[in-house]
Amino acid sequence: RRHQLEAQMTNGERDDVQLKGRLEQQAVNLADKARQENYAKDFRRHHLEAQMNIDPEQERRELEARMRSKFAVSASAGGDATVTEFTGGSLPLSALQVRPVPKGVDKTKLETYLSDEEFQSVFGMDKAKFAGQPKWKTQKLKRANGLF
Repeated sequence: RRHQLEAQMTNGERDDVQLKGRLEQQAVNLADKARQENYAKDFRRHHLEAQMNIDPEQERRELEARMRSKFAVSASAGGDATVTEFTGGSLPLSALQVRPVPKGVDKTKLETYLSDEEFQSVFGMDKAKFAGQPKWKTQKLKRANGLF
């Protein structure tokens, strides 16, 4: 039956069928090659992690510790940098620069927890004048003093 159909086909039709078959085979080959490359990449990554004895969870913890130490302020810098919970009143600048901020502190308004005297010395203006400044300026001042 197949021979009869092939005999009835013109040369152009035969070429089209052959071309279609070649294109389908190329698509299958490309898909196989992509799968093999992805497998090889995953294998190399896992192999390197195993060689270096990398634990992804340990990497995350170390990164978090590095980030915390970047923002940490030592107690010798002045003030109590180890405040863990806010109970009212004011906090020293050093306690507000430590991340994470103490419990009960609104991290978007850290400057409000400074005493009036410390606020004046840090920002060079009183709280009322600071509140009247444009938002971009207050954010710039807060960022410069580690309160952002």
